[in-house]
Amino acid sequence: MEAVIAECRPKPLFTTGPFLSAVGGGGGGVDRISGLPDDLLFVILSKLPVRDAVATSALSPRWKSLWSSVPLRLDDAGLLHRRDGTRLGREGVAATVSAVLAAHPGPVPAASVGCCLSSDDQGYQLGGWLRALAAKGVRQLCLMGAPWSPRAALPSAVFSCSSLRRLFLGSVQCNWDLIPDHACFPELREIQICNALMKSQDLSLVLAVCPALETVEILASRNKIPTVRMSSHTIRNTLLWKSVAKEVNVLDTPCLSRVVLWQDLLLPHSRYNSKVTISRATKMRISGYLDTGINTLVINETTVKVNTNISFKTLIPSVKVLGLSVHFGVRKEALMSISFLRCFPEVETLHITSKTDKASEAEQFSFWGKVDPVECVTSHLKKLVFHGMPWCPGNLEFLKFIVEGAYLLEKVLIVLPKGTYTSMHSVITKLKLAPLTSASWASHICKMEVVQSSQGTLSYQRASDRSVDDPLDYSL
Repeated sequence: MEAVIAECRPKPLFTTGPFLSAVGGGGGGVDRISGLPDDLLFVILSKLPVRDAVATSALSPRWKSLWSSVPLRLDDAGLLHRRDGTRLGREGVAATVSAVLAAHPGPVPAASVGCCLSSDDQGYQLGGWLRALAAKGVRQLCLMGAPWSPRAALPSAVFSCSSLRRLFLGSVQCNWDLIPDHACFPELREIQICNALMKSQDLSLVLAVCPALETVEILASRNKIPTVRMSSHTIRNTLLWKSVAKEVNVLDTPCLSRVVLWQDLLLPHSRYNSKVTISRATKMRISGYLDTGINTLVINETTVKVNTNISFKTLIPSVKVLGLSVHFGVRKEALMSISFLRCFPEVETLHITSKTDKASEAEQFSFWGKVDPVECVTSHLKKLVFHGMPWCPGNLEFLKFIVEGAYLLEKVLIVLPKGTYTSMHSVITKLKLAPLTSASWASHICKMEVVQSSQGTLSYQRASDRSVDDPLDYSL
């Protein structure tokens, strides 16, 4: 779990290089830096770790005056060691944080506190730090407790940080039902909640005090959340990564563009299921991964089942990128994948993760030849990315169904675990792809590529990267 949480945690705010005192140069030379203009010295100080900036400011009244107005990026992880390399204890780090906040009158645009939050006795200090950060206009805040003992409670003082634009809460107890009256994060755009115990009403309470919120991420949840209810006119991106909710309700979200679900947990699939409800999400462009063995899909109050009669009420034409997780060796899941595809008629990129986590049923797959055409396959699909072993029962039949019906298909990418094959000849023979290569492909311009990848799962970095058009792609 610690490795999973570490993957989600924001990057450190401090540099990991040596202290200035440890860098070469014996001293005694001419001080040419102090002769630089104030604006250049200001930039130099702003780039230094907190310890070096504090030490440098003690050199002269001029440096001290400049440092007092430099925006401070405070990360207590950068205060763990003294300048001689020895390690400070938790109390020492806490004392240093308090001293820095008291001594620095300038702004603090970003702060990360985690080394002092593993025990309850630091709660009073955290409240004081948050009030100080609020007064200094903090815009980015990371509070990270100990993953193995998430006991640190979130003080109500956090709601005084009205200038926040990004908030990361990891391994802390968030009692959202104790939100003070009139609490508000008017500028908050992003919130990440990691390794937390969440209740059904929590997210609704968060949304109620964040009128400008655009991104919500629930990461590595410590429990199966009863309900995640997403209803907001500002939300654009939603991510549940290595988290499972009994219900995910996406309701009345006119700006929502991305819904990324990655339910890669250690729990056997038979131990849980999840209902995903989507209604009035007219701009949703990316959705996935929907799991045909876990997820019950409800669109505009209609539950999608095998052979459901699709109508305009069950269509989401805005989705262009779709991800499905399917066990094609199980007839019901294979047929459910077709029903899911019919609900997204204009999908251009389809990602398939083929599951092999339980024994396939011994049955024939001739039903694929009787499946009616699927609109997104015949009229819109341009790219198929298939993660899985093509020779597993049902996989080859699905692939043939796609390539024989997709007239606009440009690329089929089959992604295998690294070390699966050594040559293209072994791809055709060992992977038994001859029936696929000899099929009657509907598209005459489509190319098939088989690659090996060490990425066996959708990473947090990829799933949360809003600079890429396709966050569901983990083939690289």
